[in-house]
Amino acid sequence: YRPVPEARACHTTSTFGDRNSSKFLIFGGEDGKKGLFNNLYLLDYTTQLEWKNFTLKDSVSPRCLHSMTCKDQVTQILYGGFDGQKSLNDMYSLDLVNGRWTKLSSSQSRPCYGHTASLIGKSIYLCLLYTSP
Repeated sequence: YRPVPEARACHTTSTFGDRNSSKFLIFGGEDGKKGLFNNLYLLDYTTQLEWKNFTLKDSVSPRCLHSMTCKDQVTQILYGGFDGQKSLNDMYSLDLVNGRWTKLSSSQSRPCYGHTASLIGKSIYLCLLYTSP
């Protein structure tokens, strides 16, 4: 199972894919020593049990306590989090086929961290835990 992602906390995990190719994703988090991460690891558990550090050219800022929601078989939606100084309210789409982040606009968004996000139909619902004034 090498290379194994660094030990971390406050990261997100997500599964995506179809019956022929299911994958497990880890993004961001922090380790309490080096600081925050913005790296992405993928594990394809239908073919090989080997972690891959998925390198992206233009990654989002390092963060923890964010949410990542699977939109479809190849797209993840990232929202908010904490950058070590402040709560975030940015939203990004991650295209796993092209390895590209795209900044999205979000209406009525508040900076938040430690929240959950769920896709229901075509909408993402947030359950907020911590927000910034």
